[in-house]
Amino acid sequence: MKITSHLVALFCVSFGLFFLPAQVWGEEVSNAPVEESLNAFYDLKFKEYPAPELKLGPKGKLQWRKVAKARKYRTRVIEEWEAAKEPNFAGRYVALKEIGCGSGCSVIFVVEWHTGEISTPPEDHWFEVRRNSRLLIQKPYDTCTAYGPPILLEFKNGKFLEVKHDKCLSKAN
Repeated sequence: MKITSHLVALFCVSFGLFFLPAQVWGEEVSNAPVEESLNAFYDLKFKEYPAPELKLGPKGKLQWRKVAKARKYRTRVIEEWEAAKEPNFAGRYVALKEIGCGSGCSVIFVVEWHTGEISTPPEDHWFEVRRNSRLLIQKPYDTCTAYGPPILLEFKNGKFLEVKHDKCLSKAN
C-alpha cells in the first residue's frame, strides 16, 4: 500500500510534527549545486602511485623498536597482524585498520609483510588504502566536509610524504 503525501501530512500534523521532507510535496530540496563525489579523484590518485606486485614469502615477526606508540596497542596490533592473510597496501604492507583508541578515534599502523617492521603516518585519521597503490588517503569522505580536506600520503622508502592537492580547500587559501 502506497502512502500518499496527504496521509503523511495528516500523520505529521496529528503528532505535532510540522516538518516534512520537501520531496513529499514534489519540490526540490535545494537549489544549491550538488557537490561532486570525490571517489573519481581518489581512484585517479591511487593509480598515480602504483606499487609493485611482489612475490610473497612468509610473514615476518613484528618489530617493535621503531614505533613506540605501537607498543601501547600491542594486543590489537598482534591480533590484526595475525588475522591478515595478505598485504592490503603498497604491494607488501598490511595497513592495520581496526585499532581504536576511544570513541571515534583510530590509530594507523603499517606493517611490512616480510620483515614485520611497523610504520605509522604523522597523524591518525580514518583512512583508505589499496594493495596496488603506495597512496594512503586519510579522511576519504565522499564529498568535502567540515572535517577538512582529505590528506593524501605517499608511502615511499618507509616514510609517509604528503601529496599536495586542491580538493576541498577554501577559496581563501
